Amino acid sequence: MRANPAGAAQIAVRWLPGTRPEIAQEAMKYNIQQLDIRVSANNYRALYSANDRLNMLGHIPSVIDVNKVFAPQYILKVMREHPDLFSDLAPIPQAAQVGPGYVFRS
Repeated sequence: MRANPAGAAQIAVRWLPGTRPEIAQEAMKYNIQQLDIRVSANNYRALYSANDRLNMLGHIPSVIDVNKVFAPQYILKVMREHPDLFSDLAPIPQAAQVGPGYVFRS
């Protein structure tokens, strides 16, 4: 998607009924700025924080264990075996890097 935003926009139009090509094309400018599928401790923290906030506001009955939601082994394998796919992204800060066996603690 980052390497071919025009192609990604065409795919979005095909798979998202009612999406106009010019809207998809414009949206890709913003999607590619934030697209980073790598997993880090920041992903765990973001999900926990959103969940905790919704719980405090009374919208959900309890906070989930985010460790049960993420299955990072697959993207970690891709990250390890194909670092070239992520070479255009800033490195994940050392303190936020996760590896096999990582457990988030709030």
